[in-house]
Amino acid sequence: MFRFDLHIHSKYSYDCTSQIEEIIKYAKKRGLSGIAITDHDTMEGSLKAKKMEKELKIIMGMEISSDKGHIIALGIEEPIKARKVNEIVEEVHERGGICVVPHPFYKLHHGMGEIPKGVDAIETFNSRFLIGINNIRAKKVAEELKIAQTGGSDAHSPNCVGFGFTISPSEDVIEEIRKSRTKSGGERTPLLSYAKASVTNMKKRLRLMV
Repeated sequence: MFRFDLHIHSKYSYDCTSQIEEIIKYAKKRGLSGIAITDHDTMEGSLKAKKMEKELKIIMGMEISSDKGHIIALGIEEPIKARKVNEIVEEVHERGGICVVPHPFYKLHHGMGEIPKGVDAIETFNSRFLIGINNIRAKKVAEELKIAQTGGSDAHSPNCVGFGFTISPSEDVIEEIRKSRTKSGGERTPLLSYAKASVTNMKKRLRLMV
């Protein structure tokens, strides 16, 4: 089995300061098969990682702020410009990618309240859910809809990479998601790591507001 962390943020997100080199270092340390750097509304981090790293499999992607909440596009080569969720799904599919609903039902993190038609997967394990109720709910909905499941750390600091992951029967995780053959797994982000990252990244957000 192969393990991929398909939800990671870097310094190219407005709420993160993680360096690409550090993200890759921790991904290798945790024995991951590959990663997706999914920065908010940009592919800069993903593109940097793709150019920089040849050993670890890099899945290109981004986390898009849609009119209904956040949605992750994976397996794309260029940024998605659409912002209406139905148009995003259509554009991603036209470009050969897939759509994943991250942290659903969690409004504080811009999670979608309903699963849109046409998406390929639901994130059923997000390691930043410290209580875990929403992970349980997401898994139940994915099973009811018979839709693929993914996992991700949603890491906002390098040391949190790999705490959440997608389990795939082959290295072609995108195709395995299309076939609904993936599972999610991981462990919750330690509270101290969560708190430290939150403070550091809040300082960045405040600087950007000045």
